Amino acid sequence: MAPNLVVTAAHCVINPINQKPFSDIHFLAGVRGTENKGRATAQCLHFLTNYQYATREKPTPTMPAQKVPAEFFANDVVVIVLNNKIEVDPAPLDERVMPQPGLRLIHVAYPADHRFVPWVHFDCHLLRSDLEAGMWLNDCDTHGGSSGGPLFTRTDGKYKVAAIMLGTGGRIFNRAMPISKWLDLTRNAKCP
Repeated sequence: MAPNLVVTAAHCVINPINQKPFSDIHFLAGVRGTENKGRATAQCLHFLTNYQYATREKPTPTMPAQKVPAEFFANDVVVIVLNNKIEVDPAPLDERVMPQPGLRLIHVAYPADHRFVPWVHFDCHLLRSDLEAGMWLNDCDTHGGSSGGPLFTRTDGKYKVAAIMLGTGGRIFNRAMPISKWLDLTRNAKCP
């Protein structure tokens, strides 16, 4: 990947009111409390083909707007092209990962209950790969705000991004989109 690209869940960059991308996206790298390792703004966004932001028409207390059918996660990844390079080493991508049940994963996120401190779940696992939906079902600890966080594998002593967390599956499993679905988006660091 490049120092001016960020991969995250597409729904994280969408304004739920007008269902369009936010016009002023700021990215901070390596946030810990009030410190960060670099900042930039979004120059443009590259969505997967056929991405569509999904909400329920009439949310209720028992079915909030964030809970949508699994098929709406099918293309829920975006690459953000930043207006400048951030001076941190980009995470390498695990382009050769094999989605075998039991694959050991590491999930990193800034969930709502720990907004300014990265939260890491070591030793979670791929439960199964849903080939029809193109998703990984996993048991990584996920809370509100964890969407868009990377799932790493560890190969030859190096942590590599293998998937992006998309959301929960009702506390039974979580959904992530494997790199095979969005790798091509990382090849385009240009804006129109």
